Amino acid sequence: MLINLTIVSFSQTPEITWQNCFGTDESDNTKCIESTNNGYMLGINIETNGPGVTNYHGENDVWIIKTDTVGNIIWEKCFGGSESEGITKIIKLSESEFYLFCSTESSDYDITCDTNYGSTDFWVVKIDGEGNILWDHCYGSAATDEPRDAIVTPDGGLLFMGRIFWDGGDVSAHYGSYDIWFCKIDSLGTLEWEKTVGYEDIDNALCLKLITDTSFAFIGGYYESGGMIDCQISTTGLWGDIWLVEMGLSGGDMLYQYCYGG
Repeated sequence: MLINLTIVSFSQTPEITWQNCFGTDESDNTKCIESTNNGYMLGINIETNGPGVTNYHGENDVWIIKTDTVGNIIWEKCFGGSESEGITKIIKLSESEFYLFCSTESSDYDITCDTNYGSTDFWVVKIDGEGNILWDHCYGSAATDEPRDAIVTPDGGLLFMGRIFWDGGDVSAHYGSYDIWFCKIDSLGTLEWEKTVGYEDIDNALCLKLITDTSFAFIGGYYESGGMIDCQISTTGLWGDIWLVEMGLSGGDMLYQYCYGG
């Protein structure tokens, strides 16, 4: 013990290899990053036009920047409409195809969806490696929808989830104050299945993870057990508990669920 007390440990201070700044004169909200074989792709929500920004539409836009491995801009482009758009995640399908998991309030410019159900919908955009739009689709309920997470599925499609406040539109069921909605689309954006999970009180989810070729899991939380939330833990209404669920990839059937908390 005396030897251990006399040893002084010195840790090396991390050194910055390189850095670069991107942005406008207003608040810029960096949301996500994805790696490529020759650099990075950044997803940023911007509130205004500015030097170095092209294709700005108005209000809030999604600004995608493609850089090399040392932060030099290869290309940049804004995606959006005349109202507010925001990005949650960039999902790499291949070096030549990427999904942008976004939200939208618009129905013009880059938003070519036939239907805009509520004040804010889920907006999925598929782009190539140069930032050209291959297709875009809108999904959601008759009210405000909040994106949470998305993952590529083994068939090249996309599974995404978000928080909903109401049913209608693509959403067939709604149980309580806030529910979790899952949507599976194919590689062309066609909706294959959708499912709502939750109970009468507030439910939420944060992260998706592919478990096998036939199942996925999400981590979230709930305030009140009952219904499909089959948990032994019952909260007092003051705080929520953790909800871990594994579901089938073919239709969203609940396979296993576990609850944790106090």
